[in-house]
Order: sequence, then C-alpha cells, then structure tokens
Amino acid sequence: MPNLYHYRYRGRARRVIGPLSLDVDIDLGFRINIALPVRLDALAQPLPEHRDQVVDLVQAWLAAHHNQFTVETIKDTQEKFGRYLAIITAGDDGTELNQYLLSTDLVRPLGEPPPGATANAT
Repeated sequence: MPNLYHYRYRGRARRVIGPLSLDVDIDLGFRINIALPVRLDALAQPLPEHRDQVVDLVQAWLAAHHNQFTVETIKDTQEKFGRYLAIITAGDDGTELNQYLLSTDLVRPLGEPPPGATANAT
C-alpha cells in the first residue's frame, strides 16, 4: 500500500478549534512559518455529548507533549472546509494524537457507524 503522507513538518498548535480541528504553525524550514488549519485524519466527529471531552483531551495531549509535534499531511490536499488532513505525532515519544483519541472510545474511525446504530437490512 502506498504511503499517502508525503509532507512532514514540525508544528505547534496555535489553538484548538474543535474536537478534531486545530490551527497549527507549520515550520517549513529556513525560518519560514505558516499557519494552517488541520483536521485529524481518519476520525469521525464525536457524538455531540462528547465534543467538550474530546477538546479537553486534545488540549491535555498537547500540553503533555509541550505543544511540539510533527504534522504529516496527505499529499498536500485540503478537504471541503479548507483544512489539511493530518496525522499529528509527538516529538518526544512518537505517540500519535489520532491513535490516542481512538483509544479513548470517545472518537471512532471514519466510516464506522455511531454506537447504537443498526445496519440496514437488505
């Protein structure tokens, strides 16, 4: 399977916009930085009652890793709201924010039905 994550940058979060969205300062090198909105890749939006908990988890994860991480974007492509799809990896221990959120059971993989949903019978 080909690796879709061709672009890797150092980053720092400017702010958490929502449970899966952040404004990130991207270090392009040579003292060139840009601010980009990113959305965590391959995750479905949490249920409305879990949104605030997920935002708190993201902020706590960023604080625990001193707000320094690597941003991997997918082929430099933006989704429909102008955000870059990304995987965020801690610079100090290599843990992924995306996987951390999946491990909490408050966020599910993209394409997985929400809890309690039934499959359509054909």
